[in-house]
Amino acid sequence: MGLYDTIRCERPLPDGFKGQLQTKDLGCSMVEHIITEDGRLLIANGFLHQEGIAEAPDFEGVVNFYGGEYSTEDGQPYRGRGGVLHQGGKCLGPNGELLRYQPHEYNATFEKGRLIEIQIVPEI
Repeated sequence: MGLYDTIRCERPLPDGFKGQLQTKDLGCSMVEHIITEDGRLLIANGFLHQEGIAEAPDFEGVVNFYGGEYSTEDGQPYRGRGGVLHQGGKCLGPNGELLRYQPHEYNATFEKGRLIEIQIVPEI
C-alpha cells in the first residue's frame, strides 16, 4: 500500500468519473494536488506540506493517477455504508450483496506547468 498523494481534478475527466483519485507520481507526501479547470498544477496543504496552496509552474512530465467505484449487479452505483469485503475474487457489501469494481486510470501530460492532455489508460 504505502504513501500516496491525492488528486482533485477540476478539469472534467474523459470518461466523466468524479470519484476520489490518487497518485504515486508526485512525491507521495500525503498532500492534495489540484489540476485546475484552466490546466495549472497546484499543491495544497497536506501531511508534509503546510505552506498553503502553491503552483508548480515548471513541472514537466506525465502524472499517472487512478481511482475506482463500486456498482451493484444491476449496474447502479453502490451507495452503501460500511466497508467492502474482498473475498475469493469477489467484492461483497456489508450485507453480502455482490458488487462490481470499476477502475479508472489516467495519464496527465504537463509542459511548463500546464496541462496538455488527460488520457484514459486502457485496462489490461
